[in-house]
Amino acid sequence: MARISTEFRKGVFFVRLVGRNGNESEIKSIIELIEEFGINNIVINLTKLNSLSLEMIQRLNEFLKEKSKEKNLFLIYNQNKSRIFEGKFPMIEKEIDVYSILREKLNHS
Repeated sequence: MARISTEFRKGVFFVRLVGRNGNESEIKSIIELIEEFGINNIVINLTKLNSLSLEMIQRLNEFLKEKSKEKNLFLIYNQNKSRIFEGKFPMIEKEIDVYSILREKLNHS
């Protein structure tokens, strides 16, 4: 069973999944939280996730596709294990990288 850890730091909501597979109700509650509070800067970290069910991949993929147009959404995962999200969503290597990307976006707008 996966554990989900969340943290809101300096305007960015970090969601970290650890372990095996995920509990869909927990993922759904996090998505609802993002919607309810209008969180715009989100990092989903999958680097410590060992496996993910097909249903969870589909749910996560739907969320990422839908929200990436209106939010600053970033994904971190081990590309050596899988390339399922490669080229579909903004990727960063480390959580700290999100701040420089957001700073750069702010300077260009």
